[in-house]
Amino acid sequence: MNAAAAASTTTNTSSSFTTSTSLFLLCPICRKNNYQTKQTTVGTLSNLTNIAIRINALVRGFLQRKKMYLQYFADLATANKDSLSRMRKKYTVKKCGNIIQQICHRIDSDEDYINDLINTLDETIITCQNTMADLP
Repeated sequence: MNAAAAASTTTNTSSSFTTSTSLFLLCPICRKNNYQTKQTTVGTLSNLTNIAIRINALVRGFLQRKKMYLQYFADLATANKDSLSRMRKKYTVKKCGNIIQQICHRIDSDEDYINDLINTLDETIITCQNTMADLP
């Protein structure tokens, strides 16, 4: 069997949808070339723009926080003349104290909300019981 005969036998199969002249896929209905290789670019640019904006914001935030952290310690060093480890300890204690205070405040506000919700439910149950008791 020669190469031309082998090529003609592979082009006659209905499952491959390829021709002997090209290696591209053909559409089984309209026989257009490259029907699977066409890609849409709708939304690609906006997606890349959103990703670039997020990365930019993260980098800017990181750099600004680093700058503020170093500036804070430089101001403390000139004002207090403390050692660096002592300043870091003070800074960490201050930040942890603020975080704990925020958490306690949130718990208190959630507790008030839950108490109000339970009181409302109790009032609703009492009203429903009174209404059911009035029915014959």
